[in-house]
Amino acid sequence: MLVFLAGCFSDDSPPSDGTPAPPAHNGVFSSDYGTMTFNGDGKTITIDFNEKFAEMTGIPAGKTECNYVFLFHNEKYRYDKAEYFRIIIGEKEYQFNNEFGTTNETVIVIREPETGDIVTFKKESK
Repeated sequence: MLVFLAGCFSDDSPPSDGTPAPPAHNGVFSSDYGTMTFNGDGKTITIDFNEKFAEMTGIPAGKTECNYVFLFHNEKYRYDKAEYFRIIIGEKEYQFNNEFGTTNETVIVIREPETGDIVTFKKESK
């Protein structure tokens, strides 16, 4: 089951194959809605979202092990040029608009599904 939480199609083209891809996210990224802990493998995270975010998105509140992917034109793509950020928990997928060109190694910027407001997850320092 795929649940679209926010979406708009970008007409921008991805960068050429000659540009280097950034390293996979690694570490804890936090916001007012909770945390996402990236394992550095480019595939798995542990999320720990609060009740408000859970209510808005349908994603379970509390600590949950899951997978993720960044997408461009529905294909897996590098996070700094991706249109979408998708969280996969079992059979369910939750998709968010990724702020094209804003997400980088230290910040993940998505759109709040309820209002469309910007939600910024910042990497915590060690």
